[in-house]
Amino acid sequence: MTLRTARVSKGIKQADLATMADINVATLSFIENGKTTPQEVTRQKLEQALGCSIDWRHTFEEAILRNPTPSAS
Repeated sequence: MTLRTARVSKGIKQADLATMADINVATLSFIENGKTTPQEVTRQKLEQALGCSIDWRHTFEEAILRNPTPSAS
């Protein structure tokens, strides 16, 4: 399960998950949107807060598909 899918399926808002995991909400947004790769400690905090394992590879792939890089003109 991806990070975003896990969060949404549990009905948790980004701000609430960030608080639960003791991370900045902007950091969580960047992770969900593929703008940054979380350190292992952050991954563990998010998984613990959600109570499930996250498929990080698919999380990043999903972010890329949702937010493709604009092509150069």
